[in-house]
Amino acid sequence: VDVESSWEDVDAAVEEMKGFLNNAYTTYQKPLWVTEFAMIRWDSEPSPTCPGAEKQAEFVRAATVMMNALEYVDRYAYRNF
Repeated sequence: VDVESSWEDVDAAVEEMKGFLNNAYTTYQKPLWVTEFAMIRWDSEPSPTCPGAEKQAEFVRAATVMMNALEYVDRYAYRNF
């Protein structure tokens, strides 16, 4: 998740991710495999950055709860950047 507004807000980041997954499922109508996910800010200079370990862990816990509730998410794997 890389949108400025959700950078420090775990709940907003999880909702943004859920919206992305819903759009992908609506478009393709196929089970989803989320191969990598994490809170990351791609537009930071000089290179992408992630929030601290505590915030990242909070995001992973919330995101996995959300994905477990979506019947069309078959598999997922966290990516530690």
